[in-house]
Parts: sequence; structure tokens; C-alpha cells
Amino acid sequence: GQRAGWAWGSSSQSNSRVCCACPDPSSGSQQRAGLVAPAERHLSAERMERVGFRGVVVALLVAAAAAECPNACSGHGNCGDYDMCTCFRNFVGGDCSERVCPFDRAFADNPKGDLDGNEDVSAPTNTMIVGSQIFPYGTTEEFPAMTDSKGSVLSNTAHEYAECSAKGLCDRKSGECQCFTGYEGSACQRTTCPNDCNGHGTCESIRELAAGDASQIYSIWNADRIYGCKCDPGYHGSACEDRSCPVGVDPLYTDSGDVSVHVTTVTFAIFDAFCQEHLKVEPYYLRRQLLSEDQDFIEESASDEAAFATAQ
Repeated sequence: GQRAGWAWGSSSQSNSRVCCACPDPSSGSQQRAGLVAPAERHLSAERMERVGFRGVVVALLVAAAAAECPNACSGHGNCGDYDMCTCFRNFVGGDCSERVCPFDRAFADNPKGDLDGNEDVSAPTNTMIVGSQIFPYGTTEEFPAMTDSKGSVLSNTAHEYAECSAKGLCDRKSGECQCFTGYEGSACQRTTCPNDCNGHGTCESIRELAAGDASQIYSIWNADRIYGCKCDPGYHGSACEDRSCPVGVDPLYTDSGDVSVHVTTVTFAIFDAFCQEHLKVEPYYLRRQLLSEDQDFIEESASDEAAFATAQ
């Protein structure tokens, strides 16, 4: 009634077979198939514990290798030596989770101070922090020393490229600039027109405004960054908020040369209450007043003529 299993042995006799259910000749006892001695069970348990411990160690090592950099660099960088992230372009932070905002010419340069912590601010020609995403070509602790195309350091320079043009704060989550009041653009790179010119003008750059004023040329660094209002006819002011009233030559104008009074023919016109439209037909009350004055003049003239005739 026993099930016997046969296995090929590794004894000196080739192709020898061992019966797992056969009695052991060296011992007088017989073992049933599938039964293991207590000593062998103890060894098997120890062997299984060792194998299980090694498996746990391997699993921990694998988990550590997969999470050695913070937050796995947020998927925006590569994990390198010393468990440090090398962020992709336009991402920064210890785990590359923050965004870089657009750059443009700074309206005002800001010295960055002691970047390396050596209690000394280095000269503007000493480059610091080379290779970062915000300063890929490095930056300086003092005001920047700009160079020409040959690499020669220029004197009396300013307006280096800066994040948000140094006129806004970078939202690291979205990578968008939060501009200060009076500035706008993706990099806060231009000024705003006051109150959008109140709907009575166009917002144009100082280059465009100069070109429209006797074709003048304005081409320095802020030519396309400073904006102002070009008001429509009849309006003036920095925000085109004021109305312009009609003008004419002063009839009492005196020439300082010959001290003579120049009589100028002046055409008077009547406008509406908002100075917007020239009235071709006088209002009724004004027409009535003019007609009344004309009638009085006619009657007075007739009376004078009659008196003169009587005197003759």
C-alpha cells in the first residue's frame, strides 16, 4: 500500500536506483515514504530561515536602489552620484519638483551676495554656481560684469538677464512669473500702460512713440520695454484721461518786435456740452437771443435815422 518513488543516485555504480520507501539496511527500522526524521526537519527549517532572510535583504537592497534620490527626482531628472538629482532643463530643486520661470533683461540688477558662504563677496569677474538650471553659465556675487562677443569685460554695464526681469516673483509650481504692479509679460519684461489708456488711445513702446514724433530714433536697451499711451485726437494725459478743448489765436496777441497789435480773423464755433461735436445749428435759446438783439439793433437804427431826418 506504499507508494515508492525511484530516483537516480550519484553513487559509484552508474545508473543505480534508490527506493525512497525501501528500508534502510544499516538501521533496523523501516521508514515510510514521505516521512522525514526530526533532525532533518530541524535542518530544513534552518535552511529555509536562511533563504528567507537573504530574500528580505535582497528586497530591501532593491527598494533602496529604486528610491536613493529624493522623490525619484520627481520624474524631471536623473539620479546620480551621492544620491543627487541632475534636473532636466527648466526644473530645479533637490528633487527637481520646481519650475524655472522665463528670463529677460533686468530693469534693475540685484547683487546676490555671499553665495559660497566664505564671508566675502567676490569681484564681479568671478563666476559662481556654474551649471545650474537657473544660471547655466554661472553668476556673480556682485553686480554682473558683462562682456562683449570677444569675452572682454565691459565697464559701466547693467541689465543682465534675470528671472522675471527682476520685476516679479517666480511661481515654482507653475513656472509662471507673478509680476509686480506696473509690469506685465511672460517674463515681466515690459511696463503696463496706465489704466489701458482709458479706451481713448493705444499702448505703444517708446520706440514706436519716438518714431511717430518727427521720425525720431530710440534704440537703447529699454526701447521695447517701456510703454506709454498714444492718445486719440481730442484726448491727452498720461492715461488719455483728459479732454482737449478747442484752441485758437489770442485776439490780443502782441508782437514784441514792433509793439503792434495783429488783428486775426477768428472763427468761433459752438460745441456741445462734452466738447465732442461741432454744432452746425445754434441751440434754440441762442438763436432767439441773437434774433432779439438783431431786432433791437434794427429798431434802434430806425429811431436814429428818424431823429437825424427831423434835425435836418
